[in-house]
Amino acid sequence: MAQRGEGYTFGPYVLFSSDDSMSVAGEKDPIEAIIVGTPYERLRFEAYVLAHQRKPFGGAVAANFASGQAGIIEFVLFLHGRSGQGREFISLYGNATVTDASGKQYAAEQTVRTTPVNDAYLGIGSSIVTRWLGQITYRFRLDPSLLPQSQLTFAFTDDRGTEHRYPLALAKFR
Repeated sequence: MAQRGEGYTFGPYVLFSSDDSMSVAGEKDPIEAIIVGTPYERLRFEAYVLAHQRKPFGGAVAANFASGQAGIIEFVLFLHGRSGQGREFISLYGNATVTDASGKQYAAEQTVRTTPVNDAYLGIGSSIVTRWLGQITYRFRLDPSLLPQSQLTFAFTDDRGTEHRYPLALAKFR
């Protein structure tokens, strides 16, 4: 992708994607997409970034990067604010958990919120409206024996306190 000058594609790492992330008509759900960051996907992204920087990413660099990824899974939420919300909308999203098939629950080890930026969306009819756009990354450290065959449920609360739950089979995400 980087060698061809293309943007990064998430491909099979998409857990959820809205049908039309460019429209906010009717104040639909502000969750645009959720990406699963497996150890392999993060290695793939690191290689992409280094290729754009024209830095080498040979076997030793890849092995060093991969050595710190065992048992880690991330969920990246791509979000926009609702009408009337400012940049603070992103701070209204609550904690996240991952629950494994045995019922063991893991709290996010780290939560990273980007600084929201203003972006244009399609409103009602053909109007153009602006909303704040940002990302939240929830990082979990799981027992490495759970990966990659586990059935998990990722859950978090949104800006209105509503819980969202997404079941996933890790084998699908490699």
